[in-house]
Amino acid sequence: MLKLMAEMFKGSIGKPKPNNTEISYSSLLLQLIKPYQQANDIVPIEELEYLLDMGIAAWNLAVYKNRNEFLYQSYLEAIKNTAAMDKVGEKLLKKMMADKEKHFCGYNNVLLEDFEITEDKKRQTIVNVISKPIDVFLQESLTGGFEESPFEPNSNNDYLMDDEEDDEMPPYILPVINRNAVIIKPKSAFFDWLRKIYFPEQPPQLESEQNIYLLPGYESDKETQNYIRKNFDRIFCSELWGWNTDEKTWPANRTYKMFTEWFEVKIEYMLYDMANYAIERE
Repeated sequence: MLKLMAEMFKGSIGKPKPNNTEISYSSLLLQLIKPYQQANDIVPIEELEYLLDMGIAAWNLAVYKNRNEFLYQSYLEAIKNTAAMDKVGEKLLKKMMADKEKHFCGYNNVLLEDFEITEDKKRQTIVNVISKPIDVFLQESLTGGFEESPFEPNSNNDYLMDDEEDDEMPPYILPVINRNAVIIKPKSAFFDWLRKIYFPEQPPQLESEQNIYLLPGYESDKETQNYIRKNFDRIFCSELWGWNTDEKTWPANRTYKMFTEWFEVKIEYMLYDMANYAIERE
């Protein structure tokens, strides 16, 4: 019998507070399984391992379901085939998956790959969880993954491959850049403003116009949405400046609500680099 020790986020389970610099997925997973533990601080190691396995399966199912129905169904079928799960296990998996979707819906770009249970000097149990961005996980699945242990001391898990490995890859295995992107497509309100300035009599067909902005490669939807909310006016002004550099003609008192009324905003998380030279800024 071991006492479970982990760094838990403050506050209720329904309101996890991610750290902007580093997210502890060990803590998130422990929060997910906590309602299903015995009502005391002493957790049998066998029970802990079982709940961690179920929690990882539920977490990944929820992530796959949010990303792609085929991936979700394939992963669900693989779990049923390998785990020999009974009805009690299936019921528990469904409950945990519902909890993941309800309480941790902002973390849908990261899969939980494995866990390790260790002890400190005081014989208290430490749970370490290895997480990986879903796009990196899928790319490694296609290429056979890495032989290096994710828990090996001083191991490099930056998911970088040297030039020799890149040369041996098939041409359809493309590197993923560490950026997200947002596609900005003007709506009718933007075109109404534009036509009043330039084309009051004969408005042109401009509905196909759209631009792409690269964003920091955050791991969660919530972080990406927050970044756009904080920086929407930079994008707004960039779109206005692209057509008219006279700021006096720009709408005043621009808000995020106005931004979403003037532009369609679509976030993309998987960006593949097909060029063989570095990106340059102008």
